Amino acid sequence: MIHAPYYSYQKIQEILSGVTLLDYGFFLASNKRVRYTGRLGTHHYFEGKGIKMAIKGEVYFDFKKDKGGGLLSAVMDLEDLDFLGAVGFLESGFRLSLSELSTLKTHRVKKTLGTPEKSSLELLSFGSVQDPSLLNYFLSRGISSLVVRDYGIEVGLSLKGRRQVAFGLQNSKKGYELRTPSLKLKSGPSSYSIVEQSSKAIIVFEGIMDLLSYVELTYRGGSYVRRTLVVLNSVTTAKQFIKDFEGYEGTVFLCLDGDAPGTKATKEIQEGLVLATTRDVRYVYGLSETGFNDLNDALKSFLKL
Repeated sequence: MIHAPYYSYQKIQEILSGVTLLDYGFFLASNKRVRYTGRLGTHHYFEGKGIKMAIKGEVYFDFKKDKGGGLLSAVMDLEDLDFLGAVGFLESGFRLSLSELSTLKTHRVKKTLGTPEKSSLELLSFGSVQDPSLLNYFLSRGISSLVVRDYGIEVGLSLKGRRQVAFGLQNSKKGYELRTPSLKLKSGPSSYSIVEQSSKAIIVFEGIMDLLSYVELTYRGGSYVRRTLVVLNSVTTAKQFIKDFEGYEGTVFLCLDGDAPGTKATKEIQEGLVLATTRDVRYVYGLSETGFNDLNDALKSFLKL
């Protein structure tokens, strides 16, 4: 058992500040103690022998054991350690394993991109978003690290034989929408993504950056996200979204891009969801063909970026 005779409060906070619960979840996956089964909204799910765990932010819940808590509680339970042992584990052995995590292939998916001249895209690993280049890229677009880490994951990938990292969002068909500072990529089937929240209302966005910008604006306004968030990932998935939600009777707020394709998709959804109450709310953020093109443009203007 890993243990330590004494840790000051400041030392414990220093150790805990360097790692997240999601890091620990992917550490378990890298050691094949659990499988990462995907993300639904801000919840990440892991399953293994005697474990069915959801992680949201700094809290986890194990459905099979009917218990949960924070990072130290998870380590104490799953590593069979006492409090001091769990702190020591996070400080020593786990930190070493975490530094190697980016080279581990916790989950592999091969997907050949659409055109012959493009080489295959291979997903190598999943983890919490830590890469400075990714965080700085989103920060340059007005989106804080808190929002980036809450609403997506870091995906290690190989493209044209070159390794890089991307922000990833899983879609409803278990494919991945990927964003690097310079590329938009897809792995697996195309579809929309659902970010679940506790509400009867849905708000629909066109792309990942719109979703993150909305959350950032909400947080900066001192509020919380109280709606189910849907990202089409492309206006081409609007018909699929309509088919899947044709029986929905709640309110659907539409916040697609202000350009012609966004307007066309907005109209299609309004005409297709006959049982729902649909509202085009682009005007709230000044999105139009003569105004801001998308929510990120509105966010950057608000922040004077």
